[in-house]
Amino acid sequence: MKWPLSRKEQIKEPVDLEAGVNIEALINIEKIEIREYARDNGRELIVRSYEGVDNALKFTVSFDGGCTVDGNAMLGEFGLGRSVDEALIQYAKKISHKRMNFDIFNKHRIDILLPKFVHTHKLGM
Repeated sequence: MKWPLSRKEQIKEPVDLEAGVNIEALINIEKIEIREYARDNGRELIVRSYEGVDNALKFTVSFDGGCTVDGNAMLGEFGLGRSVDEALIQYAKKISHKRMNFDIFNKHRIDILLPKFVHTHKLGM
């Protein structure tokens, strides 16, 4: 199987490769709300807050246990903002159409091609 998968290729069930890696691809999804994706796929978005150098509260958002893949590197990407909504918007833009690995230290890790994410249902936070 070639990688990356084109958006037109459809894999409905995870495929077990000889290496024991599961690959899932989403089927022709134009865009999806990032929180809906998390809920529908059993993924948890982790929100953390901290006080910045300017004493203003800042937020980070990322998928629990998820690392994006860039060539041979796995990156722990996150969204950063002055509000949870701002952090979600940034994170959605950053990880759209990227490969993401979950459970990377497990022989049953999951390798997913992510859709285009948006964050339009604001939390007001």
